[in-house]
Amino acid sequence: MGCWKLGAATSVTVAGLGAVAAALWIGGGTVVRDGWQEAVWAAGIAVLAVAPIWSWALRDRGPKTQPRDKAVFNSSRGDIHGTMIQVGGDVHGDVRLGGSGNGPDHAETGDRSRAISATPTTTTGIWSAPVTEIEPYDVGVHRSRSGDRGRDRGAYVARDRDLELRARLQDARPHGGLVLVVGHSTAGKTRAAWNAVRTELASSRLFAPAVGADVGDLPHLVSSDTGAVVWLDDLDKHLNADTGFDTALIHELRQAKAIVVATMRTVAYDRYRQGTDTSETVDPGEQVAIEVGRQILRGVSPVRLERLWSKDELDRATDLAEQSGDEILPDAVQRQRATSEHGVAEYLAAAPELADLWHSQRDGVGTEGGHPLGYRLVAAAVDLARMGLESLSEDLLRTAVGHYSLPVAQRPEAFEQALEWATTVRYGASAMLVPVPAGCWRPFDYLVDITDSPLPAALWDTALEYSSNAHEQFAIGWSAYHSGWHDVARTAWMASLINGNVDAIVSLGLLCREQGSVEQAEYWLETAADVGHPGGIINLGVLYDEQGRDDDAEQLWCRAAQDGHIQAKHNLGVLYARQERLDEAEHWWREAAIDGSTSDMNHLGTHLAHRDPGEAEHWLRQAAQNDHVDALYNLGNLLREQQRSSEADPWLRHAVQAGSSDAMAALGDLDNDKDASEEAEHWWRQAAEAGHLSAMSNLGHLLHAHGSAQEAEYWYRIATTRGNTTAAYNLGNLCYHQERFDEAQQLWHVAANDAIPEAMANLAALFAQLGDQHEARRWFRKAAEAGDAQSQNALAALEQSEQEEF
Repeated sequence: MGCWKLGAATSVTVAGLGAVAAALWIGGGTVVRDGWQEAVWAAGIAVLAVAPIWSWALRDRGPKTQPRDKAVFNSSRGDIHGTMIQVGGDVHGDVRLGGSGNGPDHAETGDRSRAISATPTTTTGIWSAPVTEIEPYDVGVHRSRSGDRGRDRGAYVARDRDLELRARLQDARPHGGLVLVVGHSTAGKTRAAWNAVRTELASSRLFAPAVGADVGDLPHLVSSDTGAVVWLDDLDKHLNADTGFDTALIHELRQAKAIVVATMRTVAYDRYRQGTDTSETVDPGEQVAIEVGRQILRGVSPVRLERLWSKDELDRATDLAEQSGDEILPDAVQRQRATSEHGVAEYLAAAPELADLWHSQRDGVGTEGGHPLGYRLVAAAVDLARMGLESLSEDLLRTAVGHYSLPVAQRPEAFEQALEWATTVRYGASAMLVPVPAGCWRPFDYLVDITDSPLPAALWDTALEYSSNAHEQFAIGWSAYHSGWHDVARTAWMASLINGNVDAIVSLGLLCREQGSVEQAEYWLETAADVGHPGGIINLGVLYDEQGRDDDAEQLWCRAAQDGHIQAKHNLGVLYARQERLDEAEHWWREAAIDGSTSDMNHLGTHLAHRDPGEAEHWLRQAAQNDHVDALYNLGNLLREQQRSSEADPWLRHAVQAGSSDAMAALGDLDNDKDASEEAEHWWRQAAEAGHLSAMSNLGHLLHAHGSAQEAEYWYRIATTRGNTTAAYNLGNLCYHQERFDEAQQLWHVAANDAIPEAMANLAALFAQLGDQHEARRWFRKAAEAGDAQSQNALAALEQSEQEEF
């Protein structure tokens, strides 16, 4: 939306909520602490009062999904049974919650605060300079610990993917386009991308928008420079900044024949392509950014750089070191070859050394040259970054470090000494705390990546106290939520809402829903829906769906689906399938699949398997190629049913590697079809141990046939207890052969009541053997009606025998 619209809406909101806060304060409470419940309701009234202006301001906000020629390939699991609720892109389950805005992110950043070496042109946060005048560190390349002491800063170790990367740039040069490099933190992706730009596009001018800069004028800026390069290091950070990065902007840049070169960490790329994890509620604040990111990444095949270097790359590094006399590069090569724990680029960025140095000072003694306070200072910075703060002032660090226990016996150094130790650049590469604008600091990203310790309880209040804007408060809220601090999350989201972040309304609604406050949840989500927020619309539909209000949910999801939101399309497919409106379900599954939802590709492929196996294979293959676990299994199973065993095998094995017990069982079936009983037993046993009931039954049957009746009974009984009627039938057979007729009768009854014709026939035969002709006739008739030919013959013979006797 236009900044002036947002400003107007925010001003009205702040005024209204400020009045609420003042009233609560006079009444003896505070907005964010003592009177949170009153604040929730009062703020809600204020938000509803300003809903019309937000509706006006938000009218053009959020991504609009356009018809796509290609699908974005994502990876998630899901089936159409049950109701697992989740926020995210590709949900593991059915009814899907939508997002509420741009959530927190701790993506990789290099030392990006240094002054630009060239003399750049700067326009509203977008600097530009000729490629030949730019230093690699200006564009985010991690400084190598070789620094200026050894290897020439222009020297570069060729990576295996360089030719592909350069070819991508060559292909994009005539018409523009997006070239994406993906890799782990300190894998060398930014350096590789920059080397390719410097090699192939040396005559171009580079434009680099700062994170958070308004990019609306970017297409106009680049249009005057043919073949301009737009540099987006950490693309996901630009998406999360909510400043206009969307498919329309990328299209305009392409129209201007600009070459967009972007990098992303693997974890960020996977989040955009695959959706979220399997927890029932995840950050809805990321969803708008995720949806925009998916549209941008649609059809873009990234150049992937591996963290561990290949043998050829290691050999090239050794050769370069010999030519240049570099003593540090061979050490990095040798260390990777020796341990394979870290890649060469990690060693060159001094990441492991910095981590080791940091942790080595935990128990240090200040008077003996140690830095125990320095250790805790870095720990505080890392934890604050994990909470969502992006820029840490010296005053904040001084306050935060006080929350970390430090025994007097360690005789800590002064704070100034601790800060100097933490901010000293080491190995010519980086410091543990690196500078950012306004005299602030942030932790070296690698240290954040490797830390997963619990966040200190007392630090949350400090983080909120020093949070400077609605975005940080929103991020703190989700960090607190995921850490189990729901009261802190509520406080943070209220603060974010007061500062004008309408996304926080949805977060508050979801929190109320999870805590069972359905009435409050409905109020918040209705408020968000009334101002046109897609997360409010979709999530309110989920709330209605949970209450059995199918018509209301359908109306909301149709509204969101027409605006292009994948979650709404998915949810409509699930709703219609549940109502057995399969033609409509198929329509929305197809729409979502075309938009790139691998969950819906899997749904659609499974739905079409018997009616149109060819199209079913097409959709299942697309989802499987993007590692959707259920699709891997379903594709393999479809191929197996078509007697294409050699094609089915690799897909099923891939699914097994992803943990699919269904695929384990299917591989057992595949081997059993080939009379490979040992291999079948292996896979069925593996699946059975993973809890797969049919595999338990099949394993029991195989063991029984091979004379292992005791173990066969063990597996049959477990599966029977858990409701598998085929196992009950098989266990009945085993008991019968052991002349345990009463048990056999009970077990066959269980199976017969589940319409297994063989169980009905066996019951009939048992009753005939026991002389109960009435029951025998009844069960033979049931089995015959169920299609068992032998029972039809037996029933005819029994009736003829009775007539002859009569």
